[in-house]
Amino acid sequence: NDWLNSYLEEKNVNELRDHADRKMKAFAKEKKGQSMIMVDRMAKSKDNGILQQSLLIWRIGQDLDRVMGNYLEEKELLKAFINKQKEKSKTVVDRMLKGNDSARYSMAWQSW
Repeated sequence: NDWLNSYLEEKNVNELRDHADRKMKAFAKEKKGQSMIMVDRMAKSKDNGILQQSLLIWRIGQDLDRVMGNYLEEKELLKAFINKQKEKSKTVVDRMLKGNDSARYSMAWQSW
C-alpha cells in the first residue's frame, strides 16, 4: 500500500509539474507575442518619424535649390545691369573728354 500511495503521489506531482510547465510556456509565448507587437509598434513609429524627417529634408533641399536658382539669376541680372551702367559711364566720360579737348583746341586757335 505504501508503494501505491508513493507511486500515486509521484504521478500527481509529475502531472502538476507538467501542467505548470505547459502554463508557463503558454504564458511566455503570450508575453513574447505581446512584446513583439510592442516592438513592431515602436519600429513603425520610428519608420514614420524617419519618413517625416526625410520628407522635411527633401522639401528644405527643394526650397534651397529654388532660392539658390533665383539668387543666381538675380546675380546675373545685377551683373549685366552693372556692366551696362559702366558702359554708359564710359561713354559719358568719353564725351566729356572730347568736349574738353575741343574746348582746348578752340581756345588754342582763338589765342593764336
